[in-house]
Amino acid sequence: MSDIYVRRRGRRPSGMLLITFMLGVAVGFSSAYVLMAVKSGDTPEATPATLAQKPEPVPAPESTQEVAANTPAQAVEPPPPAPKEAEPVTAKTVPGPDDLWPGGFLFIAIEGTALDDATKALLKEIHPAGIVLRASNMIDGSQTSSLVADIKRETGFGDTMADLPLIAVEQEGGNLNPLKMDPAPTAAELGKNKDLKGAREYGKACAAAALSRGIGVLLSPVLDVAPIEIAPSAADARTYGTDQEQVALLGLAFADGISAGGAIPVAKIYPGAGAMRKIDNEERLILEFEVSRLAELMYPFDEAARQGIAGILAGHAAVPALDEQFPKRPASISPVLVRKVLRDHWNFPNVILADNMASAFIERSRPAERAVVEALMAGCDAALFLDARPDRVRAAANAILEAIEANTLSRDELAKSRNRLRQWQDRLRTTEIPAAPPPAQAAPVYAVPEMPLESKDTSVAPSGEKISHVVEKGETLEKIARRYGVKTKDLAAWNNLNGNVIKAGQKLAIYKGEAPSLPPPVADAAPAEETIEHLVLPGQTLQKIAVQYGTTVKKLLELNRMDKNDPLLADKTIRVPKPKE
Repeated sequence: MSDIYVRRRGRRPSGMLLITFMLGVAVGFSSAYVLMAVKSGDTPEATPATLAQKPEPVPAPESTQEVAANTPAQAVEPPPPAPKEAEPVTAKTVPGPDDLWPGGFLFIAIEGTALDDATKALLKEIHPAGIVLRASNMIDGSQTSSLVADIKRETGFGDTMADLPLIAVEQEGGNLNPLKMDPAPTAAELGKNKDLKGAREYGKACAAAALSRGIGVLLSPVLDVAPIEIAPSAADARTYGTDQEQVALLGLAFADGISAGGAIPVAKIYPGAGAMRKIDNEERLILEFEVSRLAELMYPFDEAARQGIAGILAGHAAVPALDEQFPKRPASISPVLVRKVLRDHWNFPNVILADNMASAFIERSRPAERAVVEALMAGCDAALFLDARPDRVRAAANAILEAIEANTLSRDELAKSRNRLRQWQDRLRTTEIPAAPPPAQAAPVYAVPEMPLESKDTSVAPSGEKISHVVEKGETLEKIARRYGVKTKDLAAWNNLNGNVIKAGQKLAIYKGEAPSLPPPVADAAPAEETIEHLVLPGQTLQKIAVQYGTTVKKLLELNRMDKNDPLLADKTIRVPKPKE
């Protein structure tokens, strides 16, 4: 499967790309034909037909005025039951392989670079399907590997990369570079050069960097088309261009590189965030085009689905031309966009994730925990929930639990979702963590950067008992060091490791006794200023955020390692000084 995307895509003619659909028609028309079938089909129900109906309808937890504004008078979305207040979720100590439990359908976020007691308790209680690590969670390779190992240990399923929770990261390029890749080209830069080989090699490099830290899932590539109808913006750096054929080719080449490198690619942001616009004063997003143009904008996702990409991330843009009955409903919770288009018309068999349910774009119209249930009802296999506060995560898990108990969520459908997510685990079990980054002279265009040790001094091994340890699958250098009561940096130095990356079967020399003489530690720097995370809302600027927190733009740029010309993207988090009590 190493080159499945590029190979199959490469057989198509250049120019206005043709695909065989029914008797064979042009790209735009054929995709439009499929979407017209969705548009002209039976009126979509708010609840998928496969789901059992609740015995008694429960009123929506939003006002009558909001419901009237959000849906036509003749069609009111029946919401899931209002969740109870956040309480500990009742579950086995560690769920079994055939169990259905609420956390098994959540990818959550955590705060900080190490687990605090509250997060440890939450992991033991919720047992999430995945953790999305952000730039604020990662300092370097060694620290990230240690954090991942701690997450696995506290959750209790096992300590290999394939064990739940799966670890994911939003690695793109440019300013969105949590793995600190160098170089990290933006999609726009690759698109400008039409660099298929570079896109694939960069995908492989990203996979290698992720796997070396215990991260198996990359929320990339972005398959959004930057439409000519909308004025250029800073967000265009995340797209491969304005032509749907070019976007599909380059995006799937990047995905192919991720897959060839052993990690799991997830295409985003379906149905096409690059073309969406924000509705003023409503905090919602819309993809407002005729069906024929939608077919072109959605084409890269259609192609990704047909080529069998491992996952697709559904975003929050409403598509009124397709979801006619509920024209303001976000795609991530729309059975029309998820079940009808992706599953039924495009025959996509793999994992569908719903984008962050704790987003301002969702919570403007419904509580986040309600949206999580709606996303699963719509056909998503799991939902991202990136508010790291334990009470919010518990509320989301409780909402899923109540929906299962009330038969609002079908156990059969949830079992199918569990099995699709399990395919990701099976795939990661076949992945061997790379032994080390490739040498500089043999590196491809976009090579994985070396992760330098704290000291490059390879000191003489000390006197004392020498032990030979054979690395087992899933072990990290830090875990082995803890096992033998030695320092990670000493263990790396004794074995002349170029970075902290090891592989199964490798033999390590360990000396029990006085540690080798290493350079004296650098004096501790002054305590860093305490910070918190801020979710950037549409229309906010660094100047507005600085005023809100009583700081300066310069300070915000320093805290987030940003340049003054870097785009400030809505719905992303940045570090800000913690307000004084």
